[in-house]
Amino acid sequence: MKKRSFLWGCLAAGLFVLLLVGIGGGWWYLRSRSQTAEAPSASPVLVFLRSPSSGDEIGAGAVVSVTLQATASTAIQSAELFVDGQSLGVVAEIPQHASWNWQAWPPGIHTLSARATTVDGQTGQSQTVIVTVLEGPFPTQAQEGQTLEQIGADFGVPPDQMASANGGMDPTLPLPGGFPVEVPTGGGNGNEPGPGGGQPGGGGLEGDLISNLIHWHFKPTEPVDKSYCYLSFDHQVWYKLPKLPYHFFEGDGTNYPQYDFPLTGGEKAIWAECWGWLGNALKYLGEGETQFDPAQPPDEVELAGAGFVLTGVPHLQPMGGGAPDSSIVVPPPSALRKPLNEEECYRNHGFLAPFYCALRNDPAYVVLVWEWGSGFCWPGSDCVTEIDGYRIYEINQSTGAEELLEELDGDWQKVFAVPYPWPGICYGVRAFVENPLIGESTMATWCPGDAGAQPQTVVLSPTHWLTGGGTWVEDGCETYGTLDAYVGANQETGFGNQPGEVLVGDLLVDDEEKDCFRQAHHYGAVRFTLPSELQFGQSAVLQKATLVIDSEFTDYYRSGEATNAPPYTCVSAVGEADGDWTGLGNAQHFSPGSALMGYADSPFADNWSGYIDVTSIVYHWMYHPINNHGLILYPVHVGPPYNDGDSYCYTGADVRLIIDYFTP
Repeated sequence: MKKRSFLWGCLAAGLFVLLLVGIGGGWWYLRSRSQTAEAPSASPVLVFLRSPSSGDEIGAGAVVSVTLQATASTAIQSAELFVDGQSLGVVAEIPQHASWNWQAWPPGIHTLSARATTVDGQTGQSQTVIVTVLEGPFPTQAQEGQTLEQIGADFGVPPDQMASANGGMDPTLPLPGGFPVEVPTGGGNGNEPGPGGGQPGGGGLEGDLISNLIHWHFKPTEPVDKSYCYLSFDHQVWYKLPKLPYHFFEGDGTNYPQYDFPLTGGEKAIWAECWGWLGNALKYLGEGETQFDPAQPPDEVELAGAGFVLTGVPHLQPMGGGAPDSSIVVPPPSALRKPLNEEECYRNHGFLAPFYCALRNDPAYVVLVWEWGSGFCWPGSDCVTEIDGYRIYEINQSTGAEELLEELDGDWQKVFAVPYPWPGICYGVRAFVENPLIGESTMATWCPGDAGAQPQTVVLSPTHWLTGGGTWVEDGCETYGTLDAYVGANQETGFGNQPGEVLVGDLLVDDEEKDCFRQAHHYGAVRFTLPSELQFGQSAVLQKATLVIDSEFTDYYRSGEATNAPPYTCVSAVGEADGDWTGLGNAQHFSPGSALMGYADSPFADNWSGYIDVTSIVYHWMYHPINNHGLILYPVHVGPPYNDGDSYCYTGADVRLIIDYFTP
């Protein structure tokens, strides 16, 4: 009995010790967690910067859309954006979905944050977004009468450097509106990052041109899930490490790959600042500094901060090789939205659209569509004009944490069904390329309650219009039907004098009794000037272009035919003109047939409804404006009369162009 009591006593004591150890260990674990990852403070106003994302790398001069989502128990009254601590402006109209346009300048690290205020004075602060503006020339356009000198002054670039970057042009010469201009960055003194240019603060190495690549290895000394750093040689221009956009160090630091970093110039210091995530909290890992002379590199470089150690092994190599050019930016998707109807869901969104669009009425899913265009590409530069697909992300509004849901291969697949989100969840889409030196785009985001982007619509009348053709075969018919159908309409009603009024038709006279044969043939030409948002150098995305042909009058007759019921229009096809005819002027409504040659690549039936999709043609004009010679409307072939007499089909057409497009 005593022995059993002794055993129970030992067991109880052991359990008590284990309990103490468990409690102490749990306390120590929670304490250590609290020291490394503070939970976001509770606020009655929830503010989330949806775009851009921390870690984004943006080309210098690019116009970045900064978007915000704010929620509270009372109405949001205003939202304010801060870039590097300076206010970029207050939005009071629909502030819960506020947006700003920020021109990414100057090159280096920038912080973005936002604040929202409710009608009863409560405020909420967003997460801080850290982005890098990359070195490298960027394109812009001159305003009417603006000079290179004036454009450069806005960015702190001297006139001589502006002239050098633009083919030696006179920097004081006034330029026409929309003239393409390239703005250099890096000071124009060999300061461009990467092999071939010195870093700020030092000249090039003497003798053979070489670059010094440092193969970096990162190891955290505090608990983190993923990390990244910024490095600088002058505390002005900073470079992200890992270099690829949206890539981070992950894990415990034991098996990281090595990263190249280019360096040329004289003796200088290297600075590093690093951050890391633990769970959903971002923490600062500290900063490190070391001296480094590229002309006499050490065997190993080490930069240590409070929560990291960054070591690197320098290697010399000939100029021209080395680190990837991270200035190559993937254009992001735009107009992420719920489709308004079934037609919009299916339109141009990939062959899997029927599968995803069938879920539009399923309450468990949200169907999202988006647009993508390659945007502006400076001639001769490295630009991304084709992508390999899209990546779909789930975003936690309160923390900014992202979770990859799906990867869609191909640039044509622009629709996906996501689970209906819980409160505080948004979705985002990035475009990507498989090339590891380039990576992903910035993110387009959608949150519950968003109305989504709506296409802008513009209706264009032709800036030039012309009726071509006329009688081309005539034998013994000088007194038979000599009044041309178009001339008659013009004399009687003035038809043809208004933009877009053209005659399209075909005439055949075959009268054996009068020994008469005659053929006439008319076709219309119209040319449209695209709005500035859709001209070369802009980043709007074309959704649809529709040519509308209204019949002001249609005359149809075929001798010997019983009914002679006219079709809606006598237009049989529309083609893209392959030569400039605008010099003939709008007043001269006839021209030789050779002046209006083109190719009819969009045929349709004679009894056509009056609408034709010309999206591919307008897209061609957007990216190759020199080829915008307009459209040609070809007539039907009326056929011979059934007995002696004539056959004709003529339409007096009023033509216009409807374009639907999205702006980023």
